[in-house]
Amino acid sequence: MSAPLTQATAMAVREALGAKYGMAWGTKGGIAWAAASLGFDIARMFGAQIPTGARFVGEYITTLGLTVFYPAGKTYSPQQLIEIDTHETRHGHQFVAEPGVMPFEYIRNSRRRAEYESAAFGDGLAVRWALTGEIPASVHDLPHGALLEYGCTPTDLQMVQDQLEAVVTSISHGVIPEGPARTTIATIARVQPDALDPRAEALIRANSPGVLS
Repeated sequence: MSAPLTQATAMAVREALGAKYGMAWGTKGGIAWAAASLGFDIARMFGAQIPTGARFVGEYITTLGLTVFYPAGKTYSPQQLIEIDTHETRHGHQFVAEPGVMPFEYIRNSRRRAEYESAAFGDGLAVRWALTGEIPASVHDLPHGALLEYGCTPTDLQMVQDQLEAVVTSISHGVIPEGPARTTIATIARVQPDALDPRAEALIRANSPGVLS
């Protein structure tokens, strides 16, 4: 059985993701986020199917470019922080790969939004499996997984579930997706190796060469 993650490990993972991918972290506060909250409420008045401004600012984690904004005043366990930071780093990586495309496609195209989220949830799945040896049954069982419903159609959601099932098959054999998940798992192995699930660790060493070198 793996040891509980520590806050120090979560911060080491955040530092590693920031160093490799240029990510930064902040909180939702001040005039800009108050204006965003008001904008959401106005949009809802015109029929937009989006959260209230209070929920968007107070409950939702949002990545803008390479900065991840957490709700002010909320607390998260070390494992939640690690999984969410890895997920959001994938969005930062997507932004860098498509700097003039990704933000607009994410907003206006529900299928592309679902594709972006599918890749990010795959990273979170890989990290959770490396820590626990377990795979959630559904995307909705992941941290902030219900956010995927935000503006997505049933067809989009089914596509994500199908894609994640394929990813899960690879992960369960120790094949970790290229990108943020590998950085996270490698960092945990370096700073708190007893937090990794022993069977998962063995499979990663066998089938993802270099991740845990």
